[in-house]
Amino acid sequence: MVDFRFYLFSVVAVFLALGTGMLVGGALAGGGALAEKQQAMVRELEGQYRLLREREHALAQRVNELERKARRDDAFAASALPVLVAGRLQGKTVAVVTGQPEGYARAVVAVMRSAGATRVGVVPLQAGPGTDLAARTASALGGWPDAVVFLAEAGDQPPGWERLLREAAQAWAGAGV
Repeated sequence: MVDFRFYLFSVVAVFLALGTGMLVGGALAGGGALAEKQQAMVRELEGQYRLLREREHALAQRVNELERKARRDDAFAASALPVLVAGRLQGKTVAVVTGQPEGYARAVVAVMRSAGATRVGVVPLQAGPGTDLAARTASALGGWPDAVVFLAEAGDQPPGWERLLREAAQAWAGAGV
């Protein structure tokens, strides 16, 4: 048999759940506050998206403009370089000391040759015990160079490269390079 207390608690619980549901439902639907808030958020997000698209478009245009300028500058450099360097190193021996990939060194060697250098040697910049940059340069060129070009980018040199260059510069200066 069902106890009267159980029955009373069940009826009270049903009415409390019904009242709570009506309050929450009324608050959500009352005046459309939630829908308005959602619409405001959507409008804000759409505005931010539109702004980002405009910025992206402006940046893409700037990149295209800079790429066109770089191509024009490269074309000018390619046409002006032979005239500017012609005969500047006529009959000279040049050492290209590099810590860079071979492509950089090849481009510099080509410029040195177009300037009239008779011998151009590429000497990798290697630091460590027993490395004598001046001796390796003389060995690579079959004698002391008339000029030395150092190719490097910040942070790409091996440890101890400053000492190595200082020692080589002293040796080259003593040899009249």
